[in-house]
Amino acid sequence: ALKQMARADRIFRFTEIARSGIDRSGRRIPISFSSEYPAMQRHTGAFPEVMQAAGIKIGAPYIEILDHSPGNVDLSLLKNRGAFLDEHDDKDQLGVVEDVEIVDKVGRAVIRVGTDDKAVRRFTQMADGIRPHISVGYKYTRFLGTETLPNGRTAYRFATKMLEISSVAAPNDPTVGVARSDYFMRQNSLETVLQLALSGSRTQPNDEFSDV
Repeated sequence: ALKQMARADRIFRFTEIARSGIDRSGRRIPISFSSEYPAMQRHTGAFPEVMQAAGIKIGAPYIEILDHSPGNVDLSLLKNRGAFLDEHDDKDQLGVVEDVEIVDKVGRAVIRVGTDDKAVRRFTQMADGIRPHISVGYKYTRFLGTETLPNGRTAYRFATKMLEISSVAAPNDPTVGVARSDYFMRQNSLETVLQLALSGSRTQPNDEFSDV
């Protein structure tokens, strides 16, 4: 079964590692972790002030855009040797974020994994493609406004603070709760995504995020 990873303090979205860039000797992994691509969300009650400003009711699905303009994406925690966690567990750190930046409105980072047994095992699993999924936790800091997408749907644009990056065994369902999948949104119309979100149907996307 897919895990529901809704938490009061953060939202999650996942990507996949581009294995060609992995530095095995240095235990480093370059990743892309965020972009401005629209993604389906559902309001679970988190960030009530921001969501009230957006006019989104609890339980309602909505289309989210994470603004990547200067000043609207806070990387301060990741830049301060940010945590690379196992399954978003704040007490289970695998490594650190060595470098992070926004390039052409895409968040990019370099992760360095530790030398303890579990960290080495996770790195090997990621490098071998056995455990390819990366997930980033973030929170909304401000509602910036709405915009109309090419298909006529309304999207909600938010400023964010990136909190941590994790290795996860399985991506979350992109159509329910607070999971986020840019791949799923690339491969399906917003009409399809909205219908799946409202019906509770589940699907598992699987794609690298590095080509956003």
